Amino acid sequence: MKLFLPLASFAAFTLGVSLTLVATDMPKPALLQKEDIAGNIFTRPDMYKSVEDGNTTLDVTSLMSSDGKFASGMYRSGATREVIDEPYGVDEFM
Repeated sequence: MKLFLPLASFAAFTLGVSLTLVATDMPKPALLQKEDIAGNIFTRPDMYKSVEDGNTTLDVTSLMSSDGKFASGMYRSGATREVIDEPYGVDEFM
């Protein structure tokens, strides 16, 4: 029993240090204000506007990972149709 307590203490300490290291390295979520979600985000200077076939699309990136492989944001667009007849190059969730 004497050997068990020091090992348990060491394991708890190691787990605590590991969780602390993970927690400090975790990315933080992008903060969007209520006004942004209500539509004010589309008045930002970094808003991208495109017009295709008479349809206007507004797009704002709110978070970009440091390696550029992940992005999130908001967009506003009218009804559109796009045919994708080859593999899409990225995973996308809307």
